[in-house]
Amino acid sequence: MILKWSNEFSIGNNLIDSQHKKLFMLVNSLTRLNEKNSTAADMTRTLDFILKYAVRHFKDEEALQAMYDYPDYNAHKKTHDDFTQTAIMLRDEHNKSFSYEKFKNLKNILHDWVKQHVMVDDKKIGEFIKGRVPTFSKWLSTNSKDVFRSFLYTTKTISSVP
Repeated sequence: MILKWSNEFSIGNNLIDSQHKKLFMLVNSLTRLNEKNSTAADMTRTLDFILKYAVRHFKDEEALQAMYDYPDYNAHKKTHDDFTQTAIMLRDEHNKSFSYEKFKNLKNILHDWVKQHVMVDDKKIGEFIKGRVPTFSKWLSTNSKDVFRSFLYTTKTISSVP
């Protein structure tokens, strides 16, 4: 199963969309590792990198939501937190007793979750922020560099629209 990026996955924010594309690429790399019967160490390194990248992405996505006072922020953050805990648990299980079958199962879980989350949950964020002006109340109260980073990419996205 290969995740193929198309505009239907876009939420309309350059930073988040580029991160989603990278997540697709990373999950696809798991498929290639599985097909090549790569070593457990290669698979573990890739899983660790994906987890670290996903956590960074979640912070940026949550910052974007905060910047726009997204009403489902808490539920969306919980989804991210739950996924992170599940992925860590599965990765640890993979590390404890490696098997290609367990790795394939983990890869399928990541594939399905990323695809569904981007297509359903993250698209809601895109629809919500479309045409809205960001607020800085959350940024001012937290002085979050993540919110500011998201703002810069949002501004770039808005300014590139004719």
